Amino acid sequence: MLGATVLLVLACGQAPDGSADPGAMVARLGANRYSEREAASLALERLGRPALPALRAARDSRDPEIRTRAAGLLHKIEGVLLTQPTHIRLDFDRAPLAQVTRSLSQQAGFKVALYPENLGKWNYTKVTLRRPEPVTFWKAVDLICDAAELQQSPGMHGIAGPREPTFALTNGPSSSITPNSDHGPFRISLLGLHVQRDLTYGSSMPAARNADFGGNPGLPRAAAAGRRARLYPVINEQFSASMVLAAEPRLNVSQNGSLQVTEAVDDLGQSLIPPTEEPTTGNRLEGYFGSTSGSVLRLQVPLQRPATPGRIIKKLRGTIPLNVCSRRADPLHVPLDRSTGKKFANADVEVVVHSIRPGAIGSQTLLELSVKASERASSADQADVEAFGELYPVDTNRLQLEIFDSRGQLVTWFPSGHDSETSRLTLTLNGQPGRLVLKELRYYTLSRATVNVPFEFRDVPMP
Repeated sequence: MLGATVLLVLACGQAPDGSADPGAMVARLGANRYSEREAASLALERLGRPALPALRAARDSRDPEIRTRAAGLLHKIEGVLLTQPTHIRLDFDRAPLAQVTRSLSQQAGFKVALYPENLGKWNYTKVTLRRPEPVTFWKAVDLICDAAELQQSPGMHGIAGPREPTFALTNGPSSSITPNSDHGPFRISLLGLHVQRDLTYGSSMPAARNADFGGNPGLPRAAAAGRRARLYPVINEQFSASMVLAAEPRLNVSQNGSLQVTEAVDDLGQSLIPPTEEPTTGNRLEGYFGSTSGSVLRLQVPLQRPATPGRIIKKLRGTIPLNVCSRRADPLHVPLDRSTGKKFANADVEVVVHSIRPGAIGSQTLLELSVKASERASSADQADVEAFGELYPVDTNRLQLEIFDSRGQLVTWFPSGHDSETSRLTLTLNGQPGRLVLKELRYYTLSRATVNVPFEFRDVPMP
């Protein structure tokens, strides 16, 4: 293997900056010797992001070995990059706030907006902020908010336009401190702890709580007339933590299982984990840009409050299993002007537009199309395209599909029909037929990853 690696370096050559040439590495994915192919795969995986353009181009290779290995490496590298934090360089000297947010947007790869847009403060606020090394996106946001007296609002998406992932900064001092736990592109915030104690009174006998008051003779009856019924109080206590997980807006997230609390203890050493931990719930659907908050999950974490609790929670930690997805940057473009019956394809997907016709309601247009995995698509991409036809269980089709009119405006739509035998999908578009002139459809393949996001909070006051 060592000899193959040395041979690979010699064959690939060195680029002017001293790094290996990704194109030459990709060519070695089809080498005759298995050890050389493995060495090339390992070298490309280690190269990471710079290898992506060459790997995407290799999906059109005539060599099936190169195509297969390139597709696998694409999914692996893109998955790793999805769960890496974005790093931001801060170097501002009395810079206008608009310039600071513009720089943050450019470096992060998604829009960071000041809201509301017409607030006078945005015109005169200057920011001086320097750090010797790049910081993570969440750290950069914290520092900018402190410097300019702003508040961050991860849940406010789409304020700049339909389906545009946007991170909103609003006016107000950031003096209120929320316990946060950052991991990569994710921030978990502990919003609060909740205690609820209910006391309800049962019937005259404990067993009568399940009594059939319709007259079942086998169950206890109410107390006889003139006798005072005994009260049997039933106490129900609930103790939980309220948390929110926010991902960088470039990502859409959904839970991939139940949140797990691995340690919860107060300052007296008492465990706060319930004897039988109930599964936590959250947003199970992946959102789509500009509609639902696809990068935000709200979570309730069941806990157990001791009879004599301590003053603080010394430690609360656990993991949140996630599915993560984001659009690839190279969609398939399908022109909708005289495109009926034509097939448009790339390395991932094939799309055929069958008809564009008026709907039953005068203000609607129906678009019928087929979406199939390309013959060259990898198994992961094939599964992604097949999932597109599942209209409602996971709403990724809205994330994958965009339709534009002749003015370049996004057209709103919803799925209104699906024929599984022919893979035909009917979309209902809002817009007056004759006035709505459709220009283009874009299909985005998704990069996906699964990750267990850890969180940990210390020294939180006990309610």
